[in-house]
Amino acid sequence: MKSTIRTFGAVTVAERAIPDGPVLYPPDARTGQLHLSFVVGGGMQYAEDDGHGGSEVRLIGRGQAFLSVGDRRLEMTARGGCVVLTVSVPLLSPDRQRDGYTFYVMRGAVPLASPVFAFVSRLIGLDAEELDSATRQQAETLVVAMVGAITPQPFGAADSPATDPFLQAGAIMAARCADPHLRAEDVAHELSISLRQLERSFRAHGTTIVAELRRARVRQALTLLQRGDGRQLTVDQIARLVGFGTGSSLARAFRAERLEPPRHWRRH
Repeated sequence: MKSTIRTFGAVTVAERAIPDGPVLYPPDARTGQLHLSFVVGGGMQYAEDDGHGGSEVRLIGRGQAFLSVGDRRLEMTARGGCVVLTVSVPLLSPDRQRDGYTFYVMRGAVPLASPVFAFVSRLIGLDAEELDSATRQQAETLVVAMVGAITPQPFGAADSPATDPFLQAGAIMAARCADPHLRAEDVAHELSISLRQLERSFRAHGTTIVAELRRARVRQALTLLQRGDGRQLTVDQIARLVGFGTGSSLARAFRAERLEPPRHWRRH
């Protein structure tokens, strides 16, 4: 099994290419954690109780996701060049895994699953050792919030924001802020609420949608400015990568956040 693993505090993100055949998954399941797995390629088969004393073989295909809890490793069968992206976060309570809820397949359309998958996919491409501690902590916080936003009850990630549109919207913006055309209306649509409801949620937290989207883009720009490979990019290129049109727009956003200019961060 070929694996690429990144760790951000208490959060682990792993991409695994699994040879066809039986497998216990996830291989590094640990007590006190919730594991959210996306099937990126191929598929994973498992046996499900048919309610009549027998079992039925089910397939989790490409584009689907499943949850597992604690140190339970699931007996599965990989098929068709299977690739699985798994993110592991702390459970709301370690006792949760004794409640009988240890495996769940997320069938059909899952709200917010796409931006969560996009965000953790980008994390796989990072070298966590090159990031400063504040950035690693931000990545950890965002992943926990994003996983919590799509985790159904009775499962639960620590600090799950499943009922808070403000935190759910923050997860979407963190994953999609590189899109220069992302609008507040798009975020509200993805949450299946009205724009007015979303604006009220942000006002209750003392901020606005525009300000938080700018902040999400600035955070990503800071990461690129401080990364080794990001230093090969010009400020204008970084600005375009994080959703700003020009380096001047990026500089104005840094001033709005009371930060030193982008070039300052490249030197430090």
